[in-house]
Amino acid sequence: MATNGSTLAPTQLAAIVSHLSSQGHIAAAYLLGSAADGRLRPDSDVDIAVLPIAPNRLLLTERLTLAAELSRLAGREVDLGVLTTRNLVYAKEAVTRGRLIFDRDHSTTATFEMYALSMYASLQEARREVLRAYAA
Repeated sequence: MATNGSTLAPTQLAAIVSHLSSQGHIAAAYLLGSAADGRLRPDSDVDIAVLPIAPNRLLLTERLTLAAELSRLAGREVDLGVLTTRNLVYAKEAVTRGRLIFDRDHSTTATFEMYALSMYASLQEARREVLRAYAA
């Protein structure tokens, strides 16, 4: 395996970023989890979250093909997630704890980040009110 046990090799990361840049429907990508934190183990997969350019969505077949291509480049399994506002917890984690490795259009990425974080904050506030109501 071409990794040093804690991070992706720079050549692997560069190959992943190059491949993502060739995908015209991808606006941004974040490296997540142990790969982003420098804690890759020999048995770790690589978590990558991609932000499609609106109004595009990744079909399941496109997602599986892209994950397979990225796995080949990474030399290990890639768990590919798709960023949407339908999964605010995942989006918040990607934006706040992930490492932005590809950004085709900073305006699109920044808008998604602000929108997702704002929606997450609203969700947390509504959740807090519901929990208070149940506790009363």
